[in-house]
Amino acid sequence: MDDRRLKTYLIAAFLILDVFLAAPLLAAWWGSGGGTPGGGSEVNGEEQLKKAGIPFVGQPPGKVPAAMALLTLSYGQVDPSGLVPPGAQALGGAPGTQIFRWSGGQLVTIDPGFVWYRMERSREGCPPGAAQNPRDVAEAFLAAHLPSLAGHLTVDLVAAEGSCRWAVYFHQRFESYPLWGSVGEDLSEKGRPVSGPAKMTVGPEGVESLSLMLLQPQGFAVKPQPILPWWEALLRLAPYLSPDEDILSVTLGYFADIYCPVERFQVPPVWQVKTSAAVYYVNAYSGLLEDARSVSCSTP
Repeated sequence: MDDRRLKTYLIAAFLILDVFLAAPLLAAWWGSGGGTPGGGSEVNGEEQLKKAGIPFVGQPPGKVPAAMALLTLSYGQVDPSGLVPPGAQALGGAPGTQIFRWSGGQLVTIDPGFVWYRMERSREGCPPGAAQNPRDVAEAFLAAHLPSLAGHLTVDLVAAEGSCRWAVYFHQRFESYPLWGSVGEDLSEKGRPVSGPAKMTVGPEGVESLSLMLLQPQGFAVKPQPILPWWEALLRLAPYLSPDEDILSVTLGYFADIYCPVERFQVPPVWQVKTSAAVYYVNAYSGLLEDARSVSCSTP
């Protein structure tokens, strides 16, 4: 056999050996979610969490894409006329700002898209009949006073705020994804669930306040980027959790908790993680925890 043919046989043999040795590694990588970043294996994901000692009592998310694009947003216009009662006094303000006051109430609107409404209610005790469903109260208020938004805002979370008061958070949707944020609260404060882009406070006498920042989705960026599997996002979040904090749900969507002084801006996909103590948003690209200080105004 000549040297050239012998060299060819040796190279082929080494290639076969390399493939044979690498096969178990490739199988393990694929099974851990390496082949499908967004989804991975649910069974494997739950095993990874169990090994890390992370309590997960919810259901794994369904099928999600392996890659997602940035979402381009602007601010929507809100017609606040339904919130202004007859006889309200219109006060002067800065350009783009409207202020209305009436006995026991106030409304402030700032272009584009911000609404702040407040009614003075009794703060004494919890009278009989006050244990009404705060979700129903919030949805009825929205339908009666801001009917154009009733089909665009969905209740995301109801959380108790002291005795006989509840915070009702709404989210928007774009295509199949929820859109959270823009109510301007501190995400790092334990025990204060945060969602958005609207929050109502409901007391024994009805709605006491409304904070709203309407977002207007403009479409996805052209190039999708790989996202982390849901369970890897939870592993990244683990250092921020208390020992007794259970994970209740994990949902993929978009988050924009910042007021950007630009007409259009872009936000990354996030994993929303609801726990028994708080709500977190984990950047689906980087695995970093999002809050009002870490989100930047990225323009298209």
